[in-house]
Amino acid sequence: MALKAQDIWNLIFQTARNAITVQRDQQSNLAVLATGAITISTTHAALTGLGQYNNAIISAIFATLTLPDGDDVIDVYLQTSYDGGTTWVDIENLHFATADDGNTPTHIFMIGPPVIGTTVARVPLDAAITDDTKVDIPLGDRVRFKTVVAGATAPTYNFTAVGKFW
Repeated sequence: MALKAQDIWNLIFQTARNAITVQRDQQSNLAVLATGAITISTTHAALTGLGQYNNAIISAIFATLTLPDGDDVIDVYLQTSYDGGTTWVDIENLHFATADDGNTPTHIFMIGPPVIGTTVARVPLDAAITDDTKVDIPLGDRVRFKTVVAGATAPTYNFTAVGKFW
């Protein structure tokens, strides 16, 4: 099934409405992955049952980031698991620092099957990949967000993440 431009538009610009009413819609494969205000490092609940999906587009919409001091950082990791949630592997990292203070970013995560024929080894890391990096790995049977918040003044933010899987 090809993802249409209208699907992307709806995913990005109707996230707030969907976040209120949709936990997981089996017909459209749309799911809310995370939502809420964050002031501490958090491991969000996993979205499970993705065994048959190879692709995903996930929209993460952040309300105003508050990172007022030079040591304030927020790292957002999109993760997957291949063993039923016992261990988790980073797919992508978003890194926010003082320069992002006051911003309201939106990020689109695009996940697909890994490139065939690559010789690069993939080391499974949990909240440890390099800042603003994406790793070429397939989806496991579940995904989640993990956030790491650090700094003297406890950076804060709100975000909603909605995904479409196929």
